[in-house]
Amino acid sequence: MATRLQEFFGSVPPCTVFYTVLCIAVYVVQLLFGGVGACAISAYAVIQQYEFYRIVTSAFTHLGLMHIVFNLLSFNSINRTLERKYGSVFMLYLILLFTVINGILYVLIFYLLSFLYYPLIAVSAAGFSGVIFSLLTVESYVVEADSLSVFGLFSVPRKWYAVVYLILMSVIMPGVSFTGHLCGVISGFLFVSGYLNWLLPMHCLVACERGFVGSLLKRSNAFVFIPELHEVITSSLSFRSMLELAYQGVKTMVVMVVVFAKNVLWFAFNSVFPPVLDEVTPPQPPSEINSDIEARPVALTAEEQRQQRLQALAARGIVN
Repeated sequence: MATRLQEFFGSVPPCTVFYTVLCIAVYVVQLLFGGVGACAISAYAVIQQYEFYRIVTSAFTHLGLMHIVFNLLSFNSINRTLERKYGSVFMLYLILLFTVINGILYVLIFYLLSFLYYPLIAVSAAGFSGVIFSLLTVESYVVEADSLSVFGLFSVPRKWYAVVYLILMSVIMPGVSFTGHLCGVISGFLFVSGYLNWLLPMHCLVACERGFVGSLLKRSNAFVFIPELHEVITSSLSFRSMLELAYQGVKTMVVMVVVFAKNVLWFAFNSVFPPVLDEVTPPQPPSEINSDIEARPVALTAEEQRQQRLQALAARGIVN
C-alpha cells in the first residue's frame, strides 16, 4: 500500500500534491476540532470584524466529504496539465494568487450588494472550487482544441467553456456558491488576458526555484521547471539580489492591499456620510416679474392729478 502511494505521489507534480495534502490536512483538523464557521469567508467578517485571514483559509475549508472529494478530483485533473505547462513553483504561486484575488472579489461583490439588501453582507462560502474555476478558465485558453466537451454531452468554443460549466453547475447543484465560482472565472480571465502580469514576479519565482523552495519540490520525480526563463536566468544570484526580488514581490502585494482598502474605506465613508450639496435657486427668465418686488410708482398726468384732488374733496363733502 505504501509503495502504491509513493508511486502515485511520485507521478503527480509536486504543486498538485502540495495543495491536495493541504486541503486534506485542513479537513482532518475540521473533523477533529470543528470550526468551519471560523474559516469561511463573508463580507461582514472581513470588513466589519477585520478577519482578513478568511480570504485564504476559506479556500482550503470544505463543508463535507463529498465536497472535498469532488473538488480534489477536479483539481488534480486540471492542475496536472497546467503545472506541466507553467512549472511547479509558478503554479504554487499562481494558485495562492488566485486564492487572494477570488477572496477579495467575493468580499467586494457582497459588500456592494449589501447596500441593496443588507443581510447579503453575512453570506458566507468555503471551498477550493473558486480556485478550480480559475484554473479551468486558464486551461480552456491554453488547450490547442477549438472546442471542448461539456460532460461528454455537447461541445462549446473553448473560450466559453468555463462560463457554460459555471451555469450548468449552478443548475445541477443549486446549493453551490455561484458568486464564488464567478470570482474564479473572473480571476482566470484576468490572468489569461495579461492583466495580472504585474503581480507575477517571474525573476523572484525563478530564484525560489533555485533556492530552498525548489530544493524541496525537486525531491519529486515529477517536478517541472518554469519553462524558458530557467534557461535564461543565470544561477549566480547573490543573496542580496534574492532579498531585493523578494522585497519587490512583497511591495507589490502590499500596494494591492492598500489600494483595495483605500477604495473600500472611501466607499464606506461616502455611504455613511454622503456629501451635502447646497441648494441653488435657478435664475429666473428676464421676462418674468418677481412678485416679491414692489412695483415702482408711475408718474401721473396733470388731468389725472386734478381728478384725484376732486375725488378727495368730494369725499370730504366740499365738492358735490
